[in-house]
Amino acid sequence: MRYLRGVVLFVVIVLVAVATRGWAQPGAPQRGGTLTVALSADPPALDIHSTTAYLTEIVSWHVFESLFTYDRNFRIIPMLAEGYTVGAGGREYTIALRAGVRFHNGQELTARDVVASLQRWLKLAVVAVPFFRDDVEAIEARGPRTVVVRLRQPSGVLIAALAQPIQLAGIYPQAVADAAGTQRITDVASLIGTGPFKFVRWQPGQSIELERFDGYAARPGGADGYGGQKVAYVDRLRFAIVPDVQTRINGVITGQYDYAESITSDAYESLRNNPKVRTLILKPYGQPMAVFNKRKGLFADRRMRQAFLAALDMSKIMAGTFGNPLMFRVDGSLMFRESPWYSREGLQPYNRRDLARARQLMTEAGYRGQPVRWITSAAFDWAYKPALIVSQQLEEAGFTVDLQVLDWATVLSRRANADLYEVFSTSFIFSPGIDPPIQPVIISPTWPGWWTTEEKDRLIARLIREPDVQARKQLWEQVQRLYWEDVPGIKFGDFFNLAIARPGVQGLATRPDLFFWNVWVIP
Repeated sequence: MRYLRGVVLFVVIVLVAVATRGWAQPGAPQRGGTLTVALSADPPALDIHSTTAYLTEIVSWHVFESLFTYDRNFRIIPMLAEGYTVGAGGREYTIALRAGVRFHNGQELTARDVVASLQRWLKLAVVAVPFFRDDVEAIEARGPRTVVVRLRQPSGVLIAALAQPIQLAGIYPQAVADAAGTQRITDVASLIGTGPFKFVRWQPGQSIELERFDGYAARPGGADGYGGQKVAYVDRLRFAIVPDVQTRINGVITGQYDYAESITSDAYESLRNNPKVRTLILKPYGQPMAVFNKRKGLFADRRMRQAFLAALDMSKIMAGTFGNPLMFRVDGSLMFRESPWYSREGLQPYNRRDLARARQLMTEAGYRGQPVRWITSAAFDWAYKPALIVSQQLEEAGFTVDLQVLDWATVLSRRANADLYEVFSTSFIFSPGIDPPIQPVIISPTWPGWWTTEEKDRLIARLIREPDVQARKQLWEQVQRLYWEDVPGIKFGDFFNLAIARPGVQGLATRPDLFFWNVWVIP
């Protein structure tokens, strides 16, 4: 039994038409040079186990690799693994490792490195892992290239979780994983992986520099989505931290940067016919959200969350934020329309502005004008612009909003402290792991915002272990209905990201999870 029939069947059914348009069809590659990518903000960390931050993912997965990943059609495929089998009634996974894989320090990858890395990742990960962490009875090395994961009960998401890019289950040397424990690794010299690039230096607020790992053991065959054969064509990969969007745009036009992410949608018309840049619409991309602090304070009361929702006009929020209709859609489904999990179930409260109802709920909850501390950042339009528009709509309903505009790293830090805010801005970024317990981190009980209800936990527990595809879809629809009743956060809609590149950058894949292996630069 090579793949689980529940989770992976859904992964197989991802929109093939969208996927095939998103993967590059490169010509003759060229080696050498430096590829400079302009990022909108500094990642909070480079230790990929330690955060769900998207910016960490798109930098650090050039350095760290997981046992499994996704192909061009979003099917789970082996990466560092050679394959796996399932036994003991779905409770034992035996994973064979590839031979000849080496870390950046020259040490050969063994099962002991995998065991130590997965044990650390299980303690730190907040995406999907909390739903099966307690079921992991043991992770064992059986010889140098075999890892066995024993579970107390079957899991429908284990292999998908091991392939998920968000908070990647990357493999570190045993000595590094053991020494770090649950502490975040900050020393770049200790951030050692098996990927096609290795870290050189990180100057926070300025740049992150990587260089080709000449000892990289690529998989045989061609490139395939996020997996297959990875080649570091460029000598150096440099991520420049450039918070100002116009500076990122000008830098690509002048050749200072080769690629820039998170370009404002209102720049599309002026850029699409500019011969010095290529415009890339990354679709689907993200779902801008406001997430409530449900652990303490005003929004521990569900009526306040429902009042917040009743005050909102999503069409105006999305149009005011993204402008060009090519760059957004108004849709309340927690899973993207491109996903087989997409459903309209339970969306009745979404985009139904009713100020009278909002005020009634606020009165019932005993609201007396206390400030609503909303932490957001101007680093991203999808965070800042909705916060401005929503704040105005909330004040029309009678809320008092204290909008606190911070750098993005500070937002990520503060959202973990329930004493510091009532609401924070975030975005659920599309990622190839299709299974809902993995994708929408909003439903994790340990993720900031802390949505914990008996009914939700019961539904998710059933969803995780249910093998039948249709039954899983029905369970997910119940979760979505509960979400819009309990309102742990508010999704405003779907947006598509705009990126730009110099025409000489070849081999790019226009998918939301950016990567720059198999990419080369023509001067």
